[in-house]
Amino acid sequence: MKSILITVFIINMCLISCGSDHSAKEDLINTSASLTESLIPDMDPLNGRVITTLINKKQKTMSTLYGNEAAFQYADNKSPVDTTGYPGGTKLALVTWTQKPDQHWFGANIPGKIQKIQLIEFKETASGIQPIYSVYYGSPLKLSKEADSAVTAKNLNFIIHLKRSLIPE
Repeated sequence: MKSILITVFIINMCLISCGSDHSAKEDLINTSASLTESLIPDMDPLNGRVITTLINKKQKTMSTLYGNEAAFQYADNKSPVDTTGYPGGTKLALVTWTQKPDQHWFGANIPGKIQKIQLIEFKETASGIQPIYSVYYGSPLKLSKEADSAVTAKNLNFIIHLKRSLIPE
């Protein structure tokens, strides 16, 4: 009798654990963190090369600095002193998401909705290479007309001086 009860218990546990899949596709793929529109010609910010990542615990955000191939090569080869000499044609995108709890990993956070994207394009002009800064906010993302040049300069300076994360080979 005891072995029958154990067998029934094991069969019930197998049936319960092998039941229907409760995880919808939306739960397995984080579609809320993706970008639906293109902001930079010739570069999708989320498909650029990852240069570095940041987490702001106070604001509960996470950010990734992406760059095109020129930005990645420069970030890979620059010295710690040389932080502002990005070559012409370089494109950087600092994407910031709100954090949300990962429902598949207790205690972990993953990107939620995109909060803002800050773009920098280095253009060659007659007076040298000039960084062009723009920022997109909201859902859907809309170009912001930054009126405060001090804030723009501060954000530009912050992004340009970010160091590349080192990954052991």
